[in-house]
Amino acid sequence: MKNLKTFMIILILTLFCLALSSPAALAANIVIDKQSGSAEPGLFHAPNYANDAACIQAALDYSKSGDTIAVREGDYYITKGIVQKDKSLNIIGEGKVTLHIQTSDKEINEIYFGGSLVTSNTLYADAKEGSSQVVLTDASQVRQNDLIKIWKNVRWCPLDYPDNYPDQMTGEIYAVKSVNGNVITLNEPLLRDYKLPETVQVEVYRPIQVNIKNIRLEDTGETMPHHGLVMQYCKDSSITNSWFNNSGFGAICLYSCFNMDVNNNEIYNSLLPGSGYGVNVASGTALINIENNHIENCRHAITANSAELKSLNRDIFIADNTLIGAKITGSNVIDAHADTINFVVTGNKIYPQITPDTLYYCTLYDYRYIQELPYYFAFSDGTQQSVFSDNEVFGGFGGIFKRGAVNDGVHTYENNKFNGMLGNMYEGGNGTDSKLIIRNNIQKSGMHGIIFPFEGSFRDILISGNTFSNLSHQGVYQKFLINGINLEISDNTFENIKQDGIYIDGNSFTNNVVKIQNNDLINVSKSNSPSGITIKNVQNPEITANNAEGSSTVTGTAHVKPPEESMSQEPAVSEIEVSNNRLREASPGFVYPSSPFIDIGGKESAKYRDIMWFDLSKYTSNSQIGKAILSLYWYYPAGNARSEDTVVEIYRPASAWNSNYVSWNERDKDVAWNNQGGDWYDKNGVLQGSTPYATLTFKGNVIPDNRYYELDVTDLVKEYTSGKYENTGFLIKARTESNDYIAFYSSDCGNESQVPKIQLDTTFVQSEGIVSNGLKVDNLLQAFLSLIRHIIQI
Repeated sequence: MKNLKTFMIILILTLFCLALSSPAALAANIVIDKQSGSAEPGLFHAPNYANDAACIQAALDYSKSGDTIAVREGDYYITKGIVQKDKSLNIIGEGKVTLHIQTSDKEINEIYFGGSLVTSNTLYADAKEGSSQVVLTDASQVRQNDLIKIWKNVRWCPLDYPDNYPDQMTGEIYAVKSVNGNVITLNEPLLRDYKLPETVQVEVYRPIQVNIKNIRLEDTGETMPHHGLVMQYCKDSSITNSWFNNSGFGAICLYSCFNMDVNNNEIYNSLLPGSGYGVNVASGTALINIENNHIENCRHAITANSAELKSLNRDIFIADNTLIGAKITGSNVIDAHADTINFVVTGNKIYPQITPDTLYYCTLYDYRYIQELPYYFAFSDGTQQSVFSDNEVFGGFGGIFKRGAVNDGVHTYENNKFNGMLGNMYEGGNGTDSKLIIRNNIQKSGMHGIIFPFEGSFRDILISGNTFSNLSHQGVYQKFLINGINLEISDNTFENIKQDGIYIDGNSFTNNVVKIQNNDLINVSKSNSPSGITIKNVQNPEITANNAEGSSTVTGTAHVKPPEESMSQEPAVSEIEVSNNRLREASPGFVYPSSPFIDIGGKESAKYRDIMWFDLSKYTSNSQIGKAILSLYWYYPAGNARSEDTVVEIYRPASAWNSNYVSWNERDKDVAWNNQGGDWYDKNGVLQGSTPYATLTFKGNVIPDNRYYELDVTDLVKEYTSGKYENTGFLIKARTESNDYIAFYSSDCGNESQVPKIQLDTTFVQSEGIVSNGLKVDNLLQAFLSLIRHIIQI
C-alpha cells in the first residue's frame, strides 16, 4: 500500500511538471479566451468586448515585444482587420482555434504583423561585389539586426516579353551584422556591384520576429481580394501547423521578410484571377523555407513576385510539400516571376490540373503559344538560378516552363518523374541563359520531351540520362537562335516516339561542340531519318554510338561520324567523383541525392546528418599524404545565432552506401541501416562510438560568415588510402543534435567556389575534377602531370 501511495505521488508530480513545462504554461503571459470570465491582467475574454476582433486587438495592444499569446479553443469572428506593428510575438492556438474573417472587400489585410521602415538613404561610396560592407551617407539610425534593402536603377529583365516586369530594378535584402559610424557590415557578401552613377537607393527596416502556430483562418471567399495573413519586415519568424481557406488574393503573404519558415500548414482555395497565392513570397523577401505543407486549389500554390519592383526575391527553398493546382487561367503550381534570383524545389508531389479548354487547345498548338492559354505547368521558372529535383509531377499540361527573360541563368532539372502529362516536360522561354542541365528525369507521356519554341536559348545545354516515352511529337526539338551553342544529348532513352527522337536545326547559326552520343531509340518514327535522329545545318556534330539503325538525316554543312570513328586512341580517364546526401529524420525514407546544401544538428525535435564520399582511388598506399583537410562552406542560418553550440563530428560509415537510395532509414535500395540515421565507427573502432576522427565547434552566438571551415581528416583518409578500410566516406553529424542546426553548401550548389572539397597536401579533389594549387585541372591525367611538375620544381 505504501508503494502504491508513493507511486501515485510520483505520478501526480510528474504530470504536474509536464503541464508546467508545456510551451503555453511556461511561456504564455497573455491569454485570449472565447468563454466568459472576469477581466484579469493578461487575460482577455471575448464576451467582454464589442466583438471578437476587438478582443484580439486589445490583447495585441496590451502585449509587449517578446510576449507569447495563447488563443484558447473556439470560433472567433473577425469583423475588422487586426494589425500589430513593431512587436515580436509568439501566437499559439490551444486546441481548434478558428478565425472567421468577415471583413469587407475593401479591407484586404485581415491579419497583419509588421516591422517599420527606419530610414531611406543613399550610398556614400561605391560598393563592390563580394564585399560585406556598404557605406551610407547617414547610418545614425541603423542598428545591428536591422534589414537593409539596396537596389540600383538597372533593369533586371532586359527584354520586353509579356512575362517580364520592365520597371523591376536590381537589388536584394540583407541583414545588418554591425554598424560602425556610417559603415554597415552585412550578414553576407554583396551579390553585385553598386556604383553611385547607377542611382543606388537604400531602405532600412526594423524587423520583428513573429511565430504563429496552430491557428486556423477561414476567409470570405476564394475569389475575394483578401490577403489572409500578411507579414512585412519580419525576420527569423515562422508559420507552422496552421490552416488557411478562401483567402482569394493569398493565404500567406510575405513582404520584405528575411529568414522565415513556413512548415506543416494546410492551405486551400485562393483563386482571385491574376493573383490567387497559397504562399506569396514578395518584394525582396529572402531565405524562406517552405516545407511539408499541403497546398491545394490555388492559382499558384507558391509564388515569388513583387509589390514594389525594387529588389529581388532570393534563396527560396521548397521541399517535401504536396501541391495541387487549380483550374483557372495561368495556374502554374509553383511560379517564380522574373523578379527572383533563385529557387530550390525538391522532393515535392505536384499535381497540375487540366480543363476541357486544355484538351481543346492541345489539338491546335504544340506548346504555350499564347501566354494565357489554359496550359498548366508544375513549375513556371522565371528565376536566374533554379534547381528542380526529385519531384513527382502528376498530370497537367507540362512540367517546366522557362518564363521571363533573365539572362545568364543556370538551371538544373534532374531526378524528377513526370506522369500523365498532356504536353511537354520542358518548354524553353525567352532570353539567353548560360547553362541548362536536364538529366535523369522520367517522362511517360505527352507531346514533346524538350522543346524550345520561343526566343530563348542557352549557351551550354546538357540533356543526359533521361527517359522519354509515349510522345506524340519529338523527344528533343530545338532550333538554334544564337551562335556558339554547346549541346550534348547523351545516354537518354527515347521509346515510342511518333516523330523524331531528336531534331536539331542549326538554323544558320555557328555552333560550338554538338554531341549526340549513346542514346537508345526504341520504336521511334523513321519518317524523317532511318535512325530517328535529324540534324540540320550543324557544323561538325559528333553523332556516335546511338542505338538505332542506319545513319541520321543530315543537311547543310553537318558531318556525321560513323560509330567506329568514336573510338579514341587516348586512354580513358575518369573524373573525380563526389557524392553527398542529406539524412533527415523527419523524412526517414526520403533520398536527397542532389540537394544544394547539406545540414547537421537538431531543430524542432528532428535531427539532420550528412554522408559524403570522395573518390580516393588514385591515392594508394604508396601515396605520401602528409595531411588531409575537409573544407565546408558555412552559410546558414544566415544572420541567426543559435541557443546551443554546434560541434561538428566526422565518423567512418560502417558500410558502403548508395547515393541514389541512401536515406535516414536505408543505406541502399531495400537495405536498412542497423541504426536509423546511419551506422558508423569512431576513431577507436567502436561501432556507434563517440570519439570522432575530426571535430570543429561553431559557437552558438556566432552567425555564418560565408566562408570555408576546415576539419582535419588526415587519420581517416590515411586509413582509406592505405587499404586498412574500404573507403566508405564521411558521416557528418553534430554532437548534441538539439537546437544546433547549421547548413553548408553541397557539391550540387552550382557554385564551384562553395562546394565541399578535400585537400590532400597541395591537391584539391572536387566534384568536377582535381584542382591543384587552386587551379582547375580537367581530369586525373592532367592532375598527375601537374603534380609531377610541382615535384620537379621542388
